[in-house]
Amino acid sequence: MVIVKTAREISKMMDACRISANALRLAGEYVKPGVTTWEIDRKVREYIEKQGATPSFLGYGGFIGNAVQTYVEARSYSVVRDFVGHGVGAKLHEDPSIPNFGRAGRGVRLLPGMTIAIEPMVCQGSYEVDILDDDWTTVTVDGKLSAHFENTVAITPDGPKIMTIAG
Repeated sequence: MVIVKTAREISKMMDACRISANALRLAGEYVKPGVTTWEIDRKVREYIEKQGATPSFLGYGGFIGNAVQTYVEARSYSVVRDFVGHGVGAKLHEDPSIPNFGRAGRGVRLLPGMTIAIEPMVCQGSYEVDILDDDWTTVTVDGKLSAHFENTVAITPDGPKIMTIAG
């Protein structure tokens, strides 16, 4: 079931997404030769906690459609099919599933009050993936490079609003 949020709920999510966007920017500032990912993780976690928030993915043990696929494939890349975006709110993953591929006009109808995570995984070669023995690391079957990114979007009466852009 798709959960439609109130303006108050979206406002709270805007605050959380502001923190998330600023944390991502902060992480980028720390990326330098010799700095470990552990150090970056620690700095970002400290920032998030100083904001009175909890990192959503801390300790997490898991992993609009045609427009993403068309854009990506026009540039000779592919989009992973095994993982999709999703609704987001009080829970990290909510309905609906938001694939980054498919036929135009056939996906979930977006309505004001919905909040979704759009998170394509773009690959140089095949969109097929394998999950390694650690049950987390995902690699393309052809061994080519891939990238993953996520943004949270609120569907408002005035159109979509990307909430995870630092401002």
